[in-house]
Amino acid sequence: MKKTLIIVGLVAGIALAGSATLARDHGPGDMRAKFDELDFNGDGTVTRMEMETARESRFSDADKDSDGMLTEAEFVAAAVDRARQMAAQAFQRFDADGDGFLSQDAIAAHDGRGRGLDRMFSRVDANGDDQVTAEEFEAALAHFAQARGLRGHGKERR
Repeated sequence: MKKTLIIVGLVAGIALAGSATLARDHGPGDMRAKFDELDFNGDGTVTRMEMETARESRFSDADKDSDGMLTEAEFVAAAVDRARQMAAQAFQRFDADGDGFLSQDAIAAHDGRGRGLDRMFSRVDANGDDQVTAEEFEAALAHFAQARGLRGHGKERR
């Protein structure tokens, strides 16, 4: 049973980590804030040029030595900074009472982006026997990847 819970936890984590779009990562309020950040001129639309400007700005922020290239260290540092920001935002969403602490219940309420552990487990446990086999686990990973437009384990389609 412990092994099963670990596998389900991994699948849930992979499903969460595999989110590739802001819509899957953030709630509606967060999406509006992200949209507003991209709408540089405040006209209520985001143009391709504004998207390119945002990308260039993120690159520039990561390029600490301003040489027009990202080293592995710069890339990793930018990714860590982004992960910290996302974790802080998630903490704020999970901390419903605003006391600065997360209980297991608060975290469990957000398992699988609100889907709950039971629902996630039932999606992975294809034959309904309350056990997840390696084959079911692999099939679930493939299904989640396909649903996100990915192939294999996190590799974007070309």
